[in-house]
Amino acid sequence: MIRAAVIGGTGYAGAELVRILSGHPSAELTMITSRQYAGQLFSDVYPAMAGVVNLTCQPFSEEAVSEAADVVFTALPHKTSMEVVPGLVARGKKVVDLSADFRFKDQSGHAR
Repeated sequence: MIRAAVIGGTGYAGAELVRILSGHPSAELTMITSRQYAGQLFSDVYPAMAGVVNLTCQPFSEEAVSEAADVVFTALPHKTSMEVVPGLVARGKKVVDLSADFRFKDQSGHAR
């Protein structure tokens, strides 16, 4: 079983990813972070997930996320992932970024 964390799990893309991961047979969702909803149950933010995801949203902590997960998904606003991904990679975590921050080698053609 792969332990997975979602950073920014209460935005549109993050919540959809939480829904997908919660039903994945090889993934265990171990942490959801949210700046806005830290301290609240994910299912209180998304009532349709009651009984499916029983995690409390946490504030982001590189150390806590690294300890909780083998793979980390970032669902953050553009430019924000650039601030958190390098530290997670340095800690040996596999990171999947849903933003465009690391998508292009040449950023000149990508409007921000």
